Amino acid sequence: MKAFSGLNRRQKTAWLIAGAAVLLALCAGALLLARGGRVVLNNGYVGGAAEPETAVPLAPIGDSRAERTRSVVVYYAADGYTRLVPAVRQVTVSSEASVYEAVAGEALATPPEESLLPLGASDIQLLSVEVSCGVATVDLSIDARRLDVQRLHMLRAALVNSLMELGGIRGVNVLVDGREECIIRLPAGTMTRFDNDLGEVWQQALAEESRAGDDRSGALERSVTLYFGSADGRYLLPEMRDVTLAGDDYLQAIVDQLFAGPTDTAACRRVLPSSCEYLRERPEIVTSDDGSKVAVISFTGAASEYFARNGISTALAMGSLTRSICGFVPEVEGLLCDIDGIVISELTDGEGRVSYTFDDGVMRSSDFDSLVGDMTTLYYPDSSGTGLVALETVMSRYDADNPRALLVRLMEQPDKQSAASAWPEGVTDADVLGVRVEQDQVLLNLSGAFYRACEGMTAQEARLLTYSIVNTMCSLEGIKSVRLYFDGERVDCLAGAISLRGPLLFSPGLLRGGAQP
Repeated sequence: MKAFSGLNRRQKTAWLIAGAAVLLALCAGALLLARGGRVVLNNGYVGGAAEPETAVPLAPIGDSRAERTRSVVVYYAADGYTRLVPAVRQVTVSSEASVYEAVAGEALATPPEESLLPLGASDIQLLSVEVSCGVATVDLSIDARRLDVQRLHMLRAALVNSLMELGGIRGVNVLVDGREECIIRLPAGTMTRFDNDLGEVWQQALAEESRAGDDRSGALERSVTLYFGSADGRYLLPEMRDVTLAGDDYLQAIVDQLFAGPTDTAACRRVLPSSCEYLRERPEIVTSDDGSKVAVISFTGAASEYFARNGISTALAMGSLTRSICGFVPEVEGLLCDIDGIVISELTDGEGRVSYTFDDGVMRSSDFDSLVGDMTTLYYPDSSGTGLVALETVMSRYDADNPRALLVRLMEQPDKQSAASAWPEGVTDADVLGVRVEQDQVLLNLSGAFYRACEGMTAQEARLLTYSIVNTMCSLEGIKSVRLYFDGERVDCLAGAISLRGPLLFSPGLLRGGAQP
């Protein structure tokens, strides 16, 4: 004590600071021992202070999606309908309206600025916007048929340019009540970005009509959307293809393209024969008493044997024909198909169960909406347990951006030998208590049973499980992070290895030759 008393003021201050530091270190060590000596890690990050409770959203109970506002670019007519001009708009994205639907709705609406002109579409309803494999299909209500041909073509241009501004869209189909409306007398097909000079756009359409000629003997270049079966035989997937059409038999041209099979044989499979020998007669278009047009295709009895021999559901086969034909052949309302003269009035799935019935025998494009799939990316641990691999997977297009549906798929054993499921034994969909999408974040509330099932995992197993979930969620459009809760509560860590004190971000360091969002 005398020695301390003999120190000057600055020396005393230094001793006091050093003593306080030692005392804090001893307290921290005691706390670590009390917690079992665990070091909390998060992708290489040690420790980390917990966020203030006021900054953390509540754990979700049930599934929901918060509304969020997004800035987008929408195209409108201007300068006496001579130009398309872009304008920034704020749209609302929610469980009721995707960003694609919100953008298409804005393009149909009357613009608020006086300098921008309406395309006469404010009372036209948006029936649907289907997006799959980079191809968008917009279906407008029958009211769009009252527009004159030039104004309808301008509206197409505005919709196409607006949707392609979102990115990830390679082509856009614009249908009216499920059918293709022609440009004068030519099919529009799958369209890509238009010139903003609307006068030039219309002159190009007139020149194309003139080149085709009255006898339709001239060649026509078009992009078409064809539907094939997914590789697993469960869904229809669209494939955008550039074709040269000679003559005006667009129906036969589409049938020939379908019989040729898909280009992407890794993702798609053929669901129709490869030869026209399976047809009894040449496909034709008939006009009913009320003026509606129906495509008629007659198969031989060998077609039934072909479907059965190859395990192809008739629903996929007829859906492929119907959606491809109605999406391109002008003014065709639906498809009437027969086998050996017997009209097909019901369709079966891959297991032979009747899944569709048609009282009038006419199959329409909308009848097969639920069969359309989409590709999504799931992240699984690799078979060596050293990292994650990204697998492209086909799912229903309604589930491809649904976090719960993705979690359920992650629970299943992947069909690739290079990957393995990371989920603990006995965990099911019932252990997902709630899922909420909030702005750019997914909140996941898992059960206490899930948490306890992870306690026996190694640090690496827990890390791969956690980031299998996080990376999959962050592959969704607009999602940047994930929060995990258990029985509605926050926890510090999982399996003593993964810090859960804050939001978790996409981890590129765990990928083994996989894709990043």
